[in-house]
Amino acid sequence: MRHLQEHAARTVFARLAPLACIVAGLVVAASEAASEPNNGNFQRRPPSVCTQQYAPVCGEINGVTKTYSNACFAAADGAKVIAQGPCR
Repeated sequence: MRHLQEHAARTVFARLAPLACIVAGLVVAASEAASEPNNGNFQRRPPSVCTQQYAPVCGEINGVTKTYSNACFAAADGAKVIAQGPCR
């Protein structure tokens, strides 16, 4: 009987662990994206968790252009998106 209970516990954990990781990632992403005060003004922090979808954008930092796999990665790097698609 104890063996069956241990097996059931491992099975439930194995099924719920990926879901727990996703939920934890969403919580972290939401807290990272939250506004924070800066000398009385609220500014958004760049995202620290991005999806892996491929939707290239051309971003610019200090006059230098770079192609990012999506707008989230550009924002996380501090780049301003200047065009949809790869830089030319």
